[in-house]
Amino acid sequence: MSDITLKSILVVTHYSKLYGANKSLLKSLELLRAEYRFTVLVPEIGPLTECLIKLEIPFINNPFEVDIFDPTNLKSQLAKKRRVRFRDSQKNELLRRIENSKPDLIYSNSSVTLLGSFLSEHLNIPHIWHFRENIFDHYHRTYDSKKSADKSFRQSTTILVPGNYIKQMIASRFGHHPNIIQIHNPIDEAVDTNIQRVDGQIHIGVVGLIHPKKNQLFTLKALGPHLNNLNLKLHFFGDGDTIIKGQMLKMVEDNSLQSNVSFHGRVNDVNRIFNSFDILINMSEHEAFGRVNLEAMLHGVPVIGLNSGATPEIVEHNATGLIVEKTAESLLEAVKGLLDSEIRNRMGLNAKRVYSKRYSNVQYKGQFKSILDATFLT
Repeated sequence: MSDITLKSILVVTHYSKLYGANKSLLKSLELLRAEYRFTVLVPEIGPLTECLIKLEIPFINNPFEVDIFDPTNLKSQLAKKRRVRFRDSQKNELLRRIENSKPDLIYSNSSVTLLGSFLSEHLNIPHIWHFRENIFDHYHRTYDSKKSADKSFRQSTTILVPGNYIKQMIASRFGHHPNIIQIHNPIDEAVDTNIQRVDGQIHIGVVGLIHPKKNQLFTLKALGPHLNNLNLKLHFFGDGDTIIKGQMLKMVEDNSLQSNVSFHGRVNDVNRIFNSFDILINMSEHEAFGRVNLEAMLHGVPVIGLNSGATPEIVEHNATGLIVEKTAESLLEAVKGLLDSEIRNRMGLNAKRVYSKRYSNVQYKGQFKSILDATFLT
């Protein structure tokens, strides 16, 4: 098929690091790059653009600011008018830059920017707005202009959400939209499970950006006193908040937990991550989806997940993992419940079956293509 016949899609993403939203975006582009002509608008050069080059997907690097702020920050509130004026000038500059090569559709890969809606309105083309995160409860942010956000929501042709949790959050914040569609986040399905451990310990993984709402420090405090007695080892994968990381390192040193706790930093090799442990703990609050839950399921690793956000939608209690409350007692009880290898293996096999049935990339590709094609027709 000639490129001339392919529909052109401009993708808007608000950052260039490889966290969950952009990982899901990259997999989407990889699965569908033969079907459409994608161009990605990024505000900076970074790991994302390196991946786009490898995939031979063009990108436009043009700085732009997000449309949200911290309402508890007085300085941020006082600077709102100046910030909005500056951002409006950025949007008009971007409009001039792309209007000559007008795309057929705008796809916003983030809820924190209204740029995609602005471009689609002025170019008179459809707009898909994908809500990837809960900016209100997880990040404690809000829009500079609720009026502008409401307008962007109403004017978007299609609203995408990863699950029922975000769908309900949107309804409470924006109200009704005639075309809201749930679609899960895709992950890399290249699995290598050849690594075998013979140390006799039960290895527990905590994967993700170090962030107050991810509760890595809480997890360490809850399990730290019991690691040695239960023959457990905790593995933390991810970077992020340096203050929280410092507190965790001090706790490990003060309690002589060096042989029971490892910090691996940011690791891009998913197989290396999930071959490193027997149980995944995901205590993230207000999680919009939780890619790590799917990655664990694909690798046959049971999940201990917090009863918050979308995690209970994905992790089936007592079948593919355990759902817990945010108490040290609840988390410790769940860990003890998975010390039996037969229980872990049973849940891991169940998780693999559920992933194959509900979340495979074959299913995702078909659904996402149908969404794009239907949006073109509106």
